[in-house]
Amino acid sequence: QNILAVSDIFIQPTPDHSFNPMLIEAMGTGLAIAGCKGGADDLIIENETAVIFDPKDELSIYSSIQKLFNDRDFARKLAQNNQEIIRKHHSVSTMINETIDVYNSILSK
Repeated sequence: QNILAVSDIFIQPTPDHSFNPMLIEAMGTGLAIAGCKGGADDLIIENETAVIFDPKDELSIYSSIQKLFNDRDFARKLAQNNQEIIRKHHSVSTMINETIDVYNSILSK
């Protein structure tokens, strides 16, 4: 069984300077995200898709995760936003259409 399917929160504990498929999967599964500052990932948007913490500050980590536990409505809103973003911008059909568009633009030159 997929561990994300039975989880409520996904934590990205260190800056990820490349594409993170686990983050995409967690967002699509409908998890609230706690992510650290400093990554290259444009999917982690403070208070819209995730709570953000400083990975070098234990109090920051604790506070961010505690916010998700204490405010379940806020955590659910993040999770809903994440699923909506994945459906809208990162679905398989969207990626296929965008790839076809790139090929068409190259061929039309």
